[in-house]
Amino acid sequence: MSWPKQRRIEYFWMVSGRCNYRCPYCVYGQTPTDRRQSRQHYSAAQWLEGWQRLRQRYGEGNIIMTGGEPTIYPGFEDMVLKLTDWFWVAFDTNLSWPQERLARFLARAPRQRLSFEISFHPHAADTEPFLERAKLVADAGFTYINRLVAYPDLLERLASFREAFARQGLTFVVNPFQGEYQGRRYPESYTDEERGLISGSSVNVEADPGKAPHKEFVQQILARESPQGRLCRAGYQHIRIEDDAAVYRCGEYATLRWEPLGHFFDPDLQLWDEPRPCRCERCEWEYRWLVDQAERFHNQWTRPEPEPTTR
Repeated sequence: MSWPKQRRIEYFWMVSGRCNYRCPYCVYGQTPTDRRQSRQHYSAAQWLEGWQRLRQRYGEGNIIMTGGEPTIYPGFEDMVLKLTDWFWVAFDTNLSWPQERLARFLARAPRQRLSFEISFHPHAADTEPFLERAKLVADAGFTYINRLVAYPDLLERLASFREAFARQGLTFVVNPFQGEYQGRRYPESYTDEERGLISGSSVNVEADPGKAPHKEFVQQILARESPQGRLCRAGYQHIRIEDDAAVYRCGEYATLRWEPLGHFFDPDLQLWDEPRPCRCERCEWEYRWLVDQAERFHNQWTRPEPEPTTR
C-alpha cells in the first residue's frame, strides 16, 4: 500500500476521561459520575506502540494531550517523555501535581519538545499554591499558557486573578464559558461589559507572538461564527483521537459521531488527502484549521503548504 506524502499533522488526543476535579463548567462536572474511576481503555505501552507506527508513517508532528486530567493517567510521565522522542508534545493540565513531583518531571523533560497548556480552576484550587507551581514551569524555561474559564460566578474576581498572575510575570488568558448558567446560555448572555472584561483580562500575551492565537481563540468563541460549508484541514492535518481509540476529524464530529476516520490501532488508518468542507454549525478549538483562518491564527500547521518550485 502506498501512503500519502508526509505532512506535518496535529493530533488532538483525549488520553482519558479521568479527572480529579469536578468543575461546574465542565460537561462532566454536574453529573454524579466519579471521573477518578473512569475506564482506562488502553495501557501506556499500547498507546506508545500505536504512536510509533504513526510517527513512521506520517513523520514528526504535534500531539496535544487532553482529558480529563492527563497527568493522572497511569505511567503518564514516562509515556509523555517517550513521545517527545517522536513528536512535539503539549498537554493540558490543572497542575494539581505535588510540587516535588512536578520539579522532578521538569528536570527530566526536554524544553524544546514539550509545552504546557495549564488550566486554573478556582473552584478546586487555591490561587497561591497554583501560582507557585505555574512559576516552576515558567522558570524552567518551558513554553506554556495559563487559562481560566470565565464562569459567571467568577467574573467579579477576574481583576484580582489578572493582578495575581501579573505579579508573578506569568502569561494568563481568560476563555469564555460555553454552556448554561442559571437558565441562561453562554457566551451569548455575556453583556458587552463582560465581553470587554474577558477580552481585556489577558496578561503577558502581546509580548510573545507565539501566544497571539490564544487571544484570537477567545474572540472566536465570543463571535460564534459558523464554520459550516467552509473548507477545513481537520481530517487532513488535524485529527481527534478519543480515549477508546476512535478517530474523527475534530471534536464536533466526534460528539456527533460523524464520518469516523477509523480506529487508532488499525494499521490501515488513513487521514484524508485534502481539506474538506465542514458540516458543523458551530466550532471551538478546531476553528483555527479552517483554510481561510490560517494566517489569522499564525500556526505553522494550519498554513497552506508551499507550492513546489520547478526549475
